[in-house]
Amino acid sequence: MSYGDWDVILKEYQEFYLKNPKTSELVVGILKIIPFLREKSSFFGLTPGTSHETLFLEAPHKKNRIYVSYQKDFYTLYLMNPATDIIVEETRVPYDIIITTITDYIMKLLSNELD
Repeated sequence: MSYGDWDVILKEYQEFYLKNPKTSELVVGILKIIPFLREKSSFFGLTPGTSHETLFLEAPHKKNRIYVSYQKDFYTLYLMNPATDIIVEETRVPYDIIITTITDYIMKLLSNELD
């Protein structure tokens, strides 16, 4: 698990998960979207992290996180409270709309409607 440093997270995905036959197919999609997430997280002040092969983004003073996982050409996004494991929202999307969907989730995370 990594937290807070995109370079460390990228290295973890490339050197550990991508080289492991059990997890390599799960991280290929994550690696494709890391450049976008890195830019957006910096712009919005989000902190990245990993929980096994799942990537997450968190915002200061917000109880929920965005979790992103990938499997068989689809991304699953969750807005979830890590303290309670309660999923506020969940969706599964293909690559062609993942960027728009993550942007929507970022806006929801940063809004006050979830607090």
